[in-house]
Amino acid sequence: MNKKFALYLPILLLLVVFGLTKSLSAAPPPGGYLPGGTLNPDCAPGDTDCYVSQLGAQDEGTDIASNILKLNFTGSGVTATESGGIITITIPGSVGGGLTSLNGLTGTTQTFAIGSTGTSPNWSSVGTTHTLNLPTASATNSGILSSADYITFSNSVSPISLGTSGNTLYTPGLGAGQGDTVNGNNIFFGENAGDGATGASYSNFFGNIAGLGAAYASNSNFFGPAAGYNATNASSSNFFGQNAGVNATDAYNSNFFGPFAGQSATNAAGSNFFGSFAGQNAASASNSNFFGQNA
Repeated sequence: MNKKFALYLPILLLLVVFGLTKSLSAAPPPGGYLPGGTLNPDCAPGDTDCYVSQLGAQDEGTDIASNILKLNFTGSGVTATESGGIITITIPGSVGGGLTSLNGLTGTTQTFAIGSTGTSPNWSSVGTTHTLNLPTASATNSGILSSADYITFSNSVSPISLGTSGNTLYTPGLGAGQGDTVNGNNIFFGENAGDGATGASYSNFFGNIAGLGAAYASNSNFFGPAAGYNATNASSSNFFGQNAGVNATDAYNSNFFGPFAGQSATNAAGSNFFGSFAGQNAASASNSNFFGQNA
């Protein structure tokens, strides 16, 4: 072996080992080493990318700490602050699990409004506004009553005022209670109800011409059109039905139930006629009981 070669062989070996070591050592990664990674032992402070990266924080893109890697928190009202090395992130609505959606809307500020769109009451939620639509009622719409329609309905039926005479309550303007003298504590409802019922005290006549001309028919109840019509002296009696007790003069202490029951049953005192036309024309049928149609 050449003595010169033998002399330089160790130097050549050192150069080869040094070159291999340099080739096997990875260059620092762009942006520095991540925490927990393996550093290049030949990486010296100040060399490019020769450092361990740290997490930074930003508030809508503005740096709070000058670091390489950053967490950028975005969103309406999100804030990030640093104090004494502690970074605090504040996200509105995250504490306590607050309302996140209302009828599909997620805005932090939402409002309510009134509208009239549609053919029936409905809710419409668009943007940040919830609108309660109340259309005007019509032949095709269900909704609220318009002012014009309210006036029409209000004027369609004249209000019925009540009058009093000798403690008698009646409907004036319809002829009820007209001509009834020396009476009191009665209730007459209906057109001409109780008209001419002189001396009829403590009685109730309900229906058109019910109790008309029923003089001295005290303590009686006549219910139905023409019930108790001209039933003079029919006191303490109950006539229920159309024309029940018509012309039943002196039919006191009697009960006639049904259309035309007891019609013209004069002097039928203390009797009970139940059914359509029951006791019709039963003159002088006192203390009798007739049950059934045409009985």
